[in-house]
Amino acid sequence: MFSSHKVSLVFIPHFPFSSKIKNSLRGLMTIPVDSSVRRQKKNKSYLALKFSIAIFLIASGLGVYCLLIQSKYFNSNSLPGNDLIPQDALLSFSLTTDPSQWKQLREFGTLVAQKELDKNLAIWVDILFNSKGYDFHKDIQPWVGNRITFVVLTSNKKSITINTSVSTNSKSLQEQHLAIILPIKNLVKAQQVLSQTSKISGSLIQRENPSKRILTRTVKSPSGSRLFTAFINQKFLVVANNPSTIQQITNAYKSKLTIASTNGFAENFSKIKHSNSFIQFYFNIPASVKIMDAVTKSRLPPEVLTRLQDNQGLVGSISLKPTGIQLQGISWLNPNSQRQLEVEYERENMAKFLPPETLIMLSGRNLHHLWLDYVSISKNNPFAPIPPEQIKTSIKDYLSLDLEQDILSWMAEEFSVSMVPNIPQEGKQEDFHAAILLMVKTSDRRRAETFFTKLDNIMKTQYQFQIKKENVRGKPVITWISPFGTLNATHGWLDHETSFFILGNPITNRIISLPHNSLANSQVYKNIVSSELTPSSGELFIDIERGLRNFSLPNIFPNQNLLLDSSRLLGITSRIQDSHSQYYKIFVELKKSDDVRSLTDNTNR
Repeated sequence: MFSSHKVSLVFIPHFPFSSKIKNSLRGLMTIPVDSSVRRQKKNKSYLALKFSIAIFLIASGLGVYCLLIQSKYFNSNSLPGNDLIPQDALLSFSLTTDPSQWKQLREFGTLVAQKELDKNLAIWVDILFNSKGYDFHKDIQPWVGNRITFVVLTSNKKSITINTSVSTNSKSLQEQHLAIILPIKNLVKAQQVLSQTSKISGSLIQRENPSKRILTRTVKSPSGSRLFTAFINQKFLVVANNPSTIQQITNAYKSKLTIASTNGFAENFSKIKHSNSFIQFYFNIPASVKIMDAVTKSRLPPEVLTRLQDNQGLVGSISLKPTGIQLQGISWLNPNSQRQLEVEYERENMAKFLPPETLIMLSGRNLHHLWLDYVSISKNNPFAPIPPEQIKTSIKDYLSLDLEQDILSWMAEEFSVSMVPNIPQEGKQEDFHAAILLMVKTSDRRRAETFFTKLDNIMKTQYQFQIKKENVRGKPVITWISPFGTLNATHGWLDHETSFFILGNPITNRIISLPHNSLANSQVYKNIVSSELTPSSGELFIDIERGLRNFSLPNIFPNQNLLLDSSRLLGITSRIQDSHSQYYKIFVELKKSDDVRSLTDNTNR
């Protein structure tokens, strides 16, 4: 699976070279410059991985103001500039410049979130344009392409300096290898605008005759800061914050060692539906893992490192839909990897056993294999949330059961973990607002029944629970009642293969002999969880508005509450395509505001 991506609609860190774009663009095409550039004296490449995530958040949430007022959308099935981006780039993503899509994005979110968006956009407008006397609409829009690509690169240096103080301020970001690739749609207009060297507020400090249709230059501003650019084959303008980044990109272009030639990139990128996509992206998993391992104080075990580096990459797109945002992605293994994914040809939808008011559902296949995978990547791994041995020891100490032999041995089929809300009854006080429901399709019912019998006896003899046998809608069930009546649990069978265990409020009568109005048949579920990936290898459904907002959650990312307040529903579906690739689909339904003004109106006031 992939790491959770944090999408923020209201957070904009300062971009390192935004304030220098004007000076570089004005005279780019008139005076060629020396292509042999010096590397910066010290590169802190370990920060690049962390900032690649921050940059991706910018793209997902706000982007740069210059992308908001441009020409028609460019429908392309390739990442713009992919034949310039080095193979070891950590992250590459392109943004649409279609103003109608940015206007559509502006329709989502609460008024509070939109005010925060407006405030940050006003800052960006001032940094990029107002403070420079620079008019993007007049000077850049006439020639720039329909998508702009951002690239986060690794360092060429062998040594990596570790600095535990990481921030997103401009000084820290300037130490990263970052670049913007601007496709040139109209060369004539670009030459007209960029040849106005009289307006450059700085000095050209390097020049050279054109070589292999690549012109590079360095512009020094009055403050002493520098910006580095390359004009490649009259098709792309590359803007970077250090010379080694320009060198990496031009070298990759000349040698053709780019992401376009990376194993699996073209094939998997073409499988994603990029029509009208808001963002297209590529994430280099091996390079990211390598940097993460090099900079952490606790090194990853060799077997864990090998397993992670078996993954070659992740490509995808983010699109705006009438009710929210959809992400599609494909991850694939290195062609030399010995590991193979297990293709699933049949899987039952566990949502059909759940009531339609379910708040959260996580489903998957084969808990036993899932545990074995967790053990393989967690053993001696300092980043594992809970060591596997600790889990096994706790179950042995408290329940006198062996996790693998007594429990997981019969859990080799589909499973789901859900949260089902309580339905209040007049005049009745409930101890819990919701119930936790575990359902497992067993591969060995006899072994499963043996486990439940053992568990009942342990709860009765060791913890003095009352064990009560009942019959609900013709199905035998067993209920545990704690000594003080503060905790209840129920278990039984929905059919010959599907067992269930309920902790909290008794909801047995709502899941046994469930009528056709199940969660799977509800329109809400159908709108959020993709039916295209059938059979799926896993699904996640969350009713954010009714579920998460009623719980106290830790603060994981900036402006988390604003994002949650703007969201209604989340659906994630994954499917193993073949033995080497896996497909993902994520949809977030967002709230809409009735008071929608144009971004330019809000930021120019």
